[in-house]
Amino acid sequence: MTDFDKATEWRDALNAELRGATDALNALTNELVGDAPRIMGLTPDNVKADPRWREAKAKVDRLFQTLQRFNVGYTRQFKRELAARHRANRYA
Repeated sequence: MTDFDKATEWRDALNAELRGATDALNALTNELVGDAPRIMGLTPDNVKADPRWREAKAKVDRLFQTLQRFNVGYTRQFKRELAARHRANRYA
């Protein structure tokens, strides 16, 4: 297994963890909002004040920043491999 494969697996794991945390945050938001209308899809202030929501939001933000920092190095280090994979998928 190459470094590129290992990095890709780690990136996929980070993406899956972020997706799970985001789904949990959305479920909690929907639970806290209930049947109240959400104007333009915004999260109401009373939901944002809930400590469980703040904790879930902080987790999503931390995971997003981790993935963002990882992607910077990932795309720089594996530029050729990513381009080759893109070409292979594009013309397949």
